[in-house]
Amino acid sequence: LGGKAKPPPHDDHIRSFGLTFDVPLEWEGVSAALEMLSAFRAKQLLRMKAIVDVHGRDRPVVLHAVQHVFYPPAELAAWPEGEDGPDRRSRFVFITDGLEEEFVRKLLEDFTHAAAAGTLAANPETQTPHRA
Repeated sequence: LGGKAKPPPHDDHIRSFGLTFDVPLEWEGVSAALEMLSAFRAKQLLRMKAIVDVHGRDRPVVLHAVQHVFYPPAELAAWPEGEDGPDRRSRFVFITDGLEEEFVRKLLEDFTHAAAAGTLAANPETQTPHRA
């Protein structure tokens, strides 16, 4: 009473990081990688937001997740503007509890490369992005 409230302490394992990909990503690979994170590391995946350049699509796909809850992907009307026109890089932002950046990067890279090579088994339950 009467004093300043102290902010809650944060665990040293909670951190945020961003990943950027300069080439379009295969939807099946992105979806499979995020399903894997959700299935095996949901407690460590506190929050995720992304804007993704999906191979074969003209518009950006936006993704949101909180632990194991992934909201339906949606397409935006247009790409955000950069200094030299539309910025079509895929960008992911993660807030995690003990989940390493390099692990997440490698998971996304491996799954999207496998999808591009045709060696990733398709999941018929994977949601495809819908137009916003």
